[in-house]
Amino acid sequence: MVKAQATGATAQTLSRGIQVLEHLADRGGGTTIPELVAGLGLHRSIVYRLLRTLEEHGLVVRDEHGRVRLGLRLA
Repeated sequence: MVKAQATGATAQTLSRGIQVLEHLADRGGGTTIPELVAGLGLHRSIVYRLLRTLEEHGLVVRDEHGRVRLGLRLA
């Protein structure tokens, strides 16, 4: 995944949410939360908060095994 360089004031939470979506897009079959934490280098609580928000908007879904993948709302 290529990280964009900050060129001025940015919204950190929005940027992190986009990083989550990009990470999931790179892994078409989904990923686990520990894999997201390791891949993004963020604390587990931050990843959980981001995922809950993205889930509320239908942008990500979790299956019965806890794997996270992009939601249909992105289609």
